[in-house]
Amino acid sequence: EKLIGTGLEHLSELVEDKKTLKGKRRRGSSGEDGKVGKGKKTKRKSLVAEVEDEDLSGEEFPEDLSEDGEDVDRNDRRSGKNKAVSMNIEDFDESEDENAESDGVESEDSGAPGPGRGVISDENATWLKPKHGKQQLLSDEDDDEDDDEDQFEELEVEKQARELEKEEDRVQKEAHDELLFNLEENENLARQDARATAGEDAKLSRDEIALRLRRNLAVLKNFKELRDADKSRPEYVAEVIEDLAETYSYIPSLAERFFDIFPDEQCIDFMEAMDNPRPLTIRANTLKTRRRDLAQALISRGVNVDPIDKWSKVGLLVSESQVPVGATPEYLAGHYMIQSASSFMPVIALAPQPDERVLDVAAAPGGKTQYIAALMNNKGVLIANDAKKERIKALVGNLQRMGVENTIVSHYDGRKLPEVMKGFDRVLLDSPCSGTGIISHDPSVKTQRTNEDIARTVHLQKQLLLAAIDSCNAESSSGGYVVYSTCSLMVDENEEVVDYALRKRFVKVVPAGLPFGVPGFVNFKGTRFNQQMLEARRIYPHVHNLDGFFICKLKKTKNGVRSKHVDENADDEKREENETVDVSWAGNKFMVFFIYALKFTIFLHATVGSSSAGQAEARKGNQEGRQEKDDRTRQGRAGAR
Repeated sequence: EKLIGTGLEHLSELVEDKKTLKGKRRRGSSGEDGKVGKGKKTKRKSLVAEVEDEDLSGEEFPEDLSEDGEDVDRNDRRSGKNKAVSMNIEDFDESEDENAESDGVESEDSGAPGPGRGVISDENATWLKPKHGKQQLLSDEDDDEDDDEDQFEELEVEKQARELEKEEDRVQKEAHDELLFNLEENENLARQDARATAGEDAKLSRDEIALRLRRNLAVLKNFKELRDADKSRPEYVAEVIEDLAETYSYIPSLAERFFDIFPDEQCIDFMEAMDNPRPLTIRANTLKTRRRDLAQALISRGVNVDPIDKWSKVGLLVSESQVPVGATPEYLAGHYMIQSASSFMPVIALAPQPDERVLDVAAAPGGKTQYIAALMNNKGVLIANDAKKERIKALVGNLQRMGVENTIVSHYDGRKLPEVMKGFDRVLLDSPCSGTGIISHDPSVKTQRTNEDIARTVHLQKQLLLAAIDSCNAESSSGGYVVYSTCSLMVDENEEVVDYALRKRFVKVVPAGLPFGVPGFVNFKGTRFNQQMLEARRIYPHVHNLDGFFICKLKKTKNGVRSKHVDENADDEKREENETVDVSWAGNKFMVFFIYALKFTIFLHATVGSSSAGQAEARKGNQEGRQEKDDRTRQGRAGAR
């Protein structure tokens, strides 16, 4: 683009220079005025020739002629001939007058005629009167006479000038075409380099890519009828993922993950929803005020608020505000907390009760912790823990501002909490995650979350969830619940982590008690999860107009662990090997024959064995029968005797 702009500027300068050069040549050939055409020039020259035939001897007007009528004698000599040429020159005069009118020059009355001027008729008085002073008229006439003398020479010069101009035009046109060709070639090379490095089709505009994306999605939805015979399904999928990444500015790996979760047009709806901010919501602090009183106070300050929905008794939706929502006296007094509506749900699922012992494993900045304290009515014990020391200050400040009194703030690694304290009735783990559900708050996730980052996060989440379960007391009379939540939509960080905990600890998934949400996955890309995942809930931005969230509530049934495997990664690999049926040995025909032969041998042995046993028992029965018969015969004989 820079090169094109510079070339066009240089080209425009060349055109302007050419126009200036042409104007100078025309003015040099046609006189100073530059407005007398070829026809007018011919008329003037014919007029001069006619005057010379009348024996004027080519005399010129004196340069020192004035309005008082000096040099009367010479004018008298010409006066007799003016009438003779007045009719021939009349047409030329009219054209000159028209030019004078078009130029905005008004003709003025000449002064009182001096001696020798009485012979000038009214018909030719106008054209004899100079427009710009008599000196100008005299100089023009002198030029005309000179032009007449050099007529043949100037015509030849003009002809050569025209040929030279044509040659220059041709050269400039060739240079212009060559410049445009070079610019186009450079642009094509740049596009090819971009496609080679980024793998993108730079020839298509954003609108064309969006159109191709929707067309390919429609083909995938009805693949058998709409597919191209020369194009396979994986090729369509790869093109869709590439277009999604280009249109919505995602890295290809993340766009592929989202397309796996949201097939068809849902992925477009999801990504468009992520590009728009979610509604601003606040949560009333019931430790200090009621939602109705808070709404009235904010409305009086120019903040338009409405209740979120029936599922929340403390949430308010801010539709418009004339003042900063985070700087009102009510905010500073701790009457409300600016908090996403999705963040209410893990606490609603946890349902803490007064006088219980509750643990918040990752508490900072304190929004969920304060909501738990409000539901507990500042009764019982609440441990607010966070592993990052720099976030503890914000946590403590929010708890003090909101009037929380039953909370102890701790700074431990969440994975080591069971070694420090355990026996809690309820545990909340709002785990660190990739943040793929809150891209509207942090667009950098689009380009910074790689597969390696997600894999490291998943490993940490598994360890934190096991530690949270170990901190909970299965024998609690009122609790024994653990809530696991993330602001991510990746299956790796949600269903896979919970399924891992189900195999490692004595827990089960129970209903979360949420009024809406999409059930969790039980089968994703060939991987099967526990059927209990249907009780988990997923919150989608394009469906619920809330930040993306995952909430799962677990009930601990027994203290202890299910297995003694220490290496979690090795155990994960072993589980994947067990779930994937390895039938590679089936290709060995000898092994297949050996197995069938072994089965037949076992069957034959069982059949022969059962037959032999039957025969032996039959012989034994026959012997016993004969012996009994002999005994009866002997008894009968003895009785007869």
